[in-house]
Amino acid sequence: MSVCSYRGQYVYAKGLFVEDLWVTVCDGVIVSVGKTPPPEGERVEFEEAAIVPATVNTHIHSFQALLRGTLDGRRLPEWLQGIYSASCDYGPEECYAGAVVSFAELLRSGTTLVADFFYLNARGNENARAVVRAAKDVGVRVVLGRAGLDAEWAGPGAREDVRTALRRLRELAAEFADDPYVEISPAPHSIYGASRAMFEEMAQFATDVDTLWYVHLTDPRGGADNRLNQPGERTIARLEEWGILSERTVAVHALGLREGELEVIAERGARISWNPDSGMWFGDGMFDLPAALKAGVRVGLGTDGAASNNGLNIWLESRIGSLGTKLMADDAAAVCSRDVFRVATEGGGELLGVKTGALEPGWHADFVVLDLLDLSLVPTMALDSHIVNSLSERAVRHVYRGGQRVVCEGHLVRIDEREVARRASKLANRSHAEVKLPLPGAAKQRG
Repeated sequence: MSVCSYRGQYVYAKGLFVEDLWVTVCDGVIVSVGKTPPPEGERVEFEEAAIVPATVNTHIHSFQALLRGTLDGRRLPEWLQGIYSASCDYGPEECYAGAVVSFAELLRSGTTLVADFFYLNARGNENARAVVRAAKDVGVRVVLGRAGLDAEWAGPGAREDVRTALRRLRELAAEFADDPYVEISPAPHSIYGASRAMFEEMAQFATDVDTLWYVHLTDPRGGADNRLNQPGERTIARLEEWGILSERTVAVHALGLREGELEVIAERGARISWNPDSGMWFGDGMFDLPAALKAGVRVGLGTDGAASNNGLNIWLESRIGSLGTKLMADDAAAVCSRDVFRVATEGGGELLGVKTGALEPGWHADFVVLDLLDLSLVPTMALDSHIVNSLSERAVRHVYRGGQRVVCEGHLVRIDEREVARRASKLANRSHAEVKLPLPGAAKQRG
């Protein structure tokens, strides 16, 4: 049994910064938070530092780090075509490199749990295994949403029939069933990318193995046609019609919701991954966070992939989300920093069903040590505001996952960052054969 107690000048506990607390960890789990540490075990005192919960990224496409910046300024249908064309020949080497870059960037800024919605599965599970290996090498927890994508437009890198996708999903889930840092979940891509059969089979799988399932939800706003859904087709209405919307459903983006749809999400206990930067990037609008919180919906923060953000930093995402929410509401009081901070940490853990994002007994010892002398955190009297509105990555001194230090003095412990960058750039700069795929709007009506 390994016991270690960590002291911070300030510790974020139960929604407040409290002076001079000790966080005691035993075998990767927090056992106490208080003024006095237990007599046994090692003690580590962080001078002029604050200890805060690690953040959670509830949605990313990790391989897209290799495509960062290459598709800027494209509308969603054309962007999708470009992404699927450029990545259709990606193998384990590319998927590993993209995932290492994505996970490393997130970890350095304080994220220890990542939900990766992964869809380059057409050739089998090797690409997905490469992503899991990257997460373990970097030192993050990963929920890998193995996509189900059977629409014609998905192309040779992502398209699978229902039977094949389910067989491979079962194999992958069984392979990592006993890994404490890995969870495999189903992820029917969207109502424009997956058939009804794919949705129903994957929703049933989630019930059978007691996990969540993930789906993209970006419906047209008003009378606009985003050339993805069939005319008049709505995601929530479809999932309700098929009888599968439930507390296991994680709706990613949840953009373009109409009157009454958020209420249905709340009634069914479904969850929402809020990706504010990505919604702005595509001009798709902002998700109504205050309304969701008022309705009691579980909400977590996500970045989306590096090809539609283009940075991977949950602290920055929280700032953008907070400002966007105030702008959308035309009200500076629409959301407070404490609410957004909770969504970025504890809210993300609750959404994914993982005990991380809070410094409480029984929760994973996933936390960040911030340098209080970093100029972005001065003056310390307003730390709860600084965390959301001004925090720089420079302030991240150490990051712990399960009580193990995975970032030390701002640098990754387990991998050589510079070598990772060289390898990823080399792979990303290689020539991609241009593959012409039909746009998603060309998909046939699904039953």
